[in-house]
Amino acid sequence: QHDALLAQVARLKHRFRTQAETLVHGDFTCGSVFVGKTSLKVIDAEFAGFGPHGFDLGIMLGSLMLHYCAAAAKSEPAAKEQQQYLFSQIKQLLISYQELLVQQLAQCRDVLLSNPEFQQQLQQDALKLAVGMAGCEIIRRIYGAFPAACLQQLPLAQRPQAQLQALALGQRLILQHSHCT
Repeated sequence: QHDALLAQVARLKHRFRTQAETLVHGDFTCGSVFVGKTSLKVIDAEFAGFGPHGFDLGIMLGSLMLHYCAAAAKSEPAAKEQQQYLFSQIKQLLISYQELLVQQLAQCRDVLLSNPEFQQQLQQDALKLAVGMAGCEIIRRIYGAFPAACLQQLPLAQRPQAQLQALALGQRLILQHSHCT
């Protein structure tokens, strides 16, 4: 399974590096978004560039899923409510992304690119990439140079459980991303 995981990560990395389809933030995590009563601000655009559709969606999904895993490891009563809230946010993010992508594609005036079958395939490819990238983000934020703060802030006794759950989720997302519909 280790070789299969590495092969899928290599495919995702190749797609990120070779498919400059849209402008991407590059590090679109929960920590890059400030939500006020009447405004929303996205910060830390130093990694912005061009990449494939679904890349930023995947990074944000991974970030939300890490928070979900951290909440699952907590024993306080509010943790279940936090998990339910995060689950609803993940679901809403996927719905909103789909709606926005459909709106953007509807504005396309190119005869070939406005083909419904092509647009459906583009949407499916974006979702598959997002799921794979979510898995990569989860694993990167456990093993990488910048660990997820939501996991690091857990009490030491609860952290391994959350990290193991997150790693298993990340691996599953990477290995099965190409089967998403």
